Amino acid sequence: MFSAKAAQLNLNDMPLFVSTSVPPNIVVSMDDSGSMAWGFMPDVISSNWRETYYRSAHYNKIYYDPSVNYIAPNDSLGTPLADADYSNATRGYYYDTDHQESINLSTSFSAIYYHYHYELALLLDNAYVDSDCPSCALQPAYYYHFDDTLTGCTDTVANQSTDADCYSKVVINTDSYTGDGGTNNYGRTLAAEQNNFANWFQYYSIRGDAGKTALTRAFVPDSVSSAVRVGRQALNSGTTVRSGASSTQVSEFDATERANFYSWINNVRTSGGTPLRSAAVRAGNYYTNLSAYRDIPSNSSSDAVSCRLNTHIMLTDGFYNGSFTDPSNFFTDDDTEEALPDGTAYNPGTTNQYIYPNDNSSSSLADIMWHYWASDLAPTLTDNLPPYYTEEIIGTPTDAQYWNPANDPASWQHMVSYMVSFGLTGSVPTTEAVYQNLLDGTSYITNDGVTSQTGWPGIGTDSGIADDLYHAGINGHGGFFNATDPNELVDAFKSITERIAARQSTASTVVANSGRISSGNLVYLASFDTEKWIGQLQAFEVSDGSGFDPDVETPATCDDQSFGTLCSEVWDAARENTSVTLPHGPRNVFTYDSTEVSGTPVGGIEFKWSSLNATQAALLDDGDGLGEARVNYLRGDDSNETENGGTFRSRRSLITDGDDTRVGPIVHSSPVYVGNGVDANGFREYAFTDTLESKSYTAFLTSIASRNPMIYAGGNDGMLHAFNAERTGGEEVFAYVPNEILKDIHELTESTFSAGAYVDGPISTLDVFYSGDWHSVLVGALRTGGKGFYALDITDPTETADEIAMWEFTDDNDADMGYSFGKAQLVKLNDGRWAAIVANGYNSTNEKAVLFVLDIEDGSIIKKFEVDNSGDNGLSGPVAISVDRDFMIDYIYAGDLQGNMWKFDLSSSTVGDWDYAKLFKADSGQAITGSVTVGNHPENKTGRLVYFGTGKYLEQTDLTSTNTESFYAVLDDDTCTGNSACITSSSLVSQTIEGASINGRTITDNAVDWSSDKGWSLDLSSLAGVSERVVGRPALSGSLVIFNTIIPESGRCNSGGETFTFVIDRNNGGAPDAPTLDYNNDGKVDQDDKKNGQVVVAIQPEPPSGSSNDPAPDLVILVSGDGSQKCINVGGNCDSYSGGSRSGRVRWRQLK
Repeated sequence: MFSAKAAQLNLNDMPLFVSTSVPPNIVVSMDDSGSMAWGFMPDVISSNWRETYYRSAHYNKIYYDPSVNYIAPNDSLGTPLADADYSNATRGYYYDTDHQESINLSTSFSAIYYHYHYELALLLDNAYVDSDCPSCALQPAYYYHFDDTLTGCTDTVANQSTDADCYSKVVINTDSYTGDGGTNNYGRTLAAEQNNFANWFQYYSIRGDAGKTALTRAFVPDSVSSAVRVGRQALNSGTTVRSGASSTQVSEFDATERANFYSWINNVRTSGGTPLRSAAVRAGNYYTNLSAYRDIPSNSSSDAVSCRLNTHIMLTDGFYNGSFTDPSNFFTDDDTEEALPDGTAYNPGTTNQYIYPNDNSSSSLADIMWHYWASDLAPTLTDNLPPYYTEEIIGTPTDAQYWNPANDPASWQHMVSYMVSFGLTGSVPTTEAVYQNLLDGTSYITNDGVTSQTGWPGIGTDSGIADDLYHAGINGHGGFFNATDPNELVDAFKSITERIAARQSTASTVVANSGRISSGNLVYLASFDTEKWIGQLQAFEVSDGSGFDPDVETPATCDDQSFGTLCSEVWDAARENTSVTLPHGPRNVFTYDSTEVSGTPVGGIEFKWSSLNATQAALLDDGDGLGEARVNYLRGDDSNETENGGTFRSRRSLITDGDDTRVGPIVHSSPVYVGNGVDANGFREYAFTDTLESKSYTAFLTSIASRNPMIYAGGNDGMLHAFNAERTGGEEVFAYVPNEILKDIHELTESTFSAGAYVDGPISTLDVFYSGDWHSVLVGALRTGGKGFYALDITDPTETADEIAMWEFTDDNDADMGYSFGKAQLVKLNDGRWAAIVANGYNSTNEKAVLFVLDIEDGSIIKKFEVDNSGDNGLSGPVAISVDRDFMIDYIYAGDLQGNMWKFDLSSSTVGDWDYAKLFKADSGQAITGSVTVGNHPENKTGRLVYFGTGKYLEQTDLTSTNTESFYAVLDDDTCTGNSACITSSSLVSQTIEGASINGRTITDNAVDWSSDKGWSLDLSSLAGVSERVVGRPALSGSLVIFNTIIPESGRCNSGGETFTFVIDRNNGGAPDAPTLDYNNDGKVDQDDKKNGQVVVAIQPEPPSGSSNDPAPDLVILVSGDGSQKCINVGGNCDSYSGGSRSGRVRWRQLK
């Protein structure tokens, strides 16, 4: 966890609700049976060592495969070891020196039959060169290439793999290297091919070596963090779950423990049988010990953390054997009338549960893995593990989703098992189609291509045991990985470590492509994964509710679901933009050069090494001479990542078997949709008149009518991303790297990087007028990524860098600029200019509260308001309004950390006449960090009500704050002047929450006398002593005010805290006249939504399953095309509400 360098606030880069994740346990069970010493795979080919095809990867899956890049193992620091020496390669690299041999592969290679740790390798030439195998003699390195077009090769496909006429010999030294640059058919030069073969021979040529090398490449710091706790065991030796620091416990994977783990890998010796079941029981039983959950497993007084994830990775190449001791209260997968620890009934062989039981076997490995998943292994601990779903689930999972083995709904302490089979094949195909058959309980054709089978076979045969490994991975809810060659083995371990890491905190923000939803509209959901450091931006179909019937359990179409429900995913930018689909070379990535030439900044440039100025180049060089490589990495180049032999952090995939995504975590920078000025329902986004400026706004809309809609989102990969928002879109059009973050962006490349903020602030967009024409402009904040704002001209997002990048305003321009938390207001001023109005944010050099009015064209300061210079302060997000509907702003409102609500008067056309006043002072200790919303006077008198809440959610101490916070509606009657508060809470009518700690809150309904009262207030509640607060912006809907409150939770096993959505009467802060919220969650709002005869004013929105609950989500209101249906979308889940009747007239325009 990094914190912004601050004097006053210890600002967190990452959301507070993901800063306390609990590191998981991993137990690795390594097969050390004798077969791991074999140089052939699968077992059944052992008798064909004399045949030429034994020396082909097509037949012998562990033999050299020229299509695979064999990479040297890593050391415990994650650094690749030296490549093998072709003229002096080591046979027995992982063995004692007494049992190693040095081989000159140019002259003295022979294929391997086996190599046990207690003797030298049995090479084919050692015993067999005179026994019917003259081709086994020592000779230059070679392999056989399968080619079914060769003369004499049989036409019978089933027999081709054992037909010598289907193979041709390829000698490494004499292969054809006539391709570009002197390369062979695989793109390698002679030296590269020799290097690849030598790496295979030294590190991969027997099963045990391949497994060890794969583990060293998977357990690098990039994949398994130092906080994870790791234990290990072998099948035949070292048969206790242990670590380097303890003979009986897992240990934190710090540098010392990682070195111990790598030493253990190197020294596992191959001998004995394959007692997998005993090893599985040992791993599961370990997790029944309370010590497994303690922060320090070996310390009995250390805290036991109930939400710690337990995992087990088992690698084997053989058919298991040997007896084992049943676990206590053995819950097998065919036990009937049992219940899971959460009370869910288990009925094997019924709908959604067909895949788990096997009536044809007992005491199988699958039974063991089921037992340790389905049993509460630590019944004295609270069952509060977060569920894990591989799909986005809004609300309660269905039975099918709960029972899908790809998901893990278990809240109790259990063991998740990952099975890695090396070279085994059973009768059950591991295809998606057959997996669906197993889920459905229907028959399928086995691997022999003939036999029809339903469910799982018995374990009485080798084939049945191989299938049981697959079954065990399913019952263990981790997965099964069938590696048929060494490269797949490496990929399997990487996938598993990524899956374990993926089970960490995520959260979602939402935006719609239209304020009004009709059939065919899309909603865009952004989420992030802090462990992989990647993000997602998904486009979903959204129901318009036109066919919704609450009495129909299974809607036929999307629009048959309740209004605002997210339906099928249309695209995901994380999948559309990967290392393959978004190559770094032609990628459009821009930045800003602030260097002045003749008094004018250079402006937008390409984010390429050759384009950077000297200062930028020095920052990216970071003193190691890798500046150009670092820029290429940030653009998406993966050639210098550690897993490819480089020094930069390896990036991760969205899915375990996919290409690495190029979408970074979208955390606080909520996505913004920008269309062509007219939404899908025909509504203009901005109602500017054609006489507002010297050029017609209608003409401008006509000129951009064909502009593709875009989604803009800031990512903590150091870029603002611009994505095509069309239904067939999702691809990145351009990305922007703000110059302000270049001083820290090198951290993203470091192998030890874990988290950091870069382009993480809110985004504002508007059509504005300057330089004699209309433009679409974007202004973005950076939050703790930097002190400042950046501006882009997005009129044509396909333009070049110099046309798109406009300006940056940072603390280099003014020292009172702090970390930019507030959203910029883009407005027209009464002097005719257009401007960006920005708050100075927090932790500025002088800790003042300051408002800047910046010229939209060049970012220069038009006016600077220093409203408070007493220190320990900073201004929060402003809101601007126009009271006479002329589109020119008159007043601005913004709060600060000291609880002051400021009013800025910009109604004059003369800048010198602009002024400010302290409208309101909140109660002691109350900070205003959220933005405000402004509404008309309830009795249509002069002035307006300013709605806002108090509270702070910025630093660790906020998690346990007990200060009473409030929601306020304060009257501004245009009489306030000066720097002393015109209004305090004593002048307000107070309302009281009833049933503060529960879902379905009610409220008092005290009257406000607007002839004397100055507004109303609502003191918020607390849970477990922690204060409820408001940190977002409220919204108005008719006579209602809508806002979210949060109550953080600081415990490590909490999901972030509680969120309540309030819908109350905006005129007095009391209860609306009729129900407004769908309290009973039946998809409609009616009298049945009352609670004990009272109107419910607050409910708890349900977050997506499988994500940590962001207690401070964005508040997004969706409205149907005809305005009859409304819902409040919080994190992707839409709660229906009924808008109150409008009271009075809206007499001004409140700009975005």
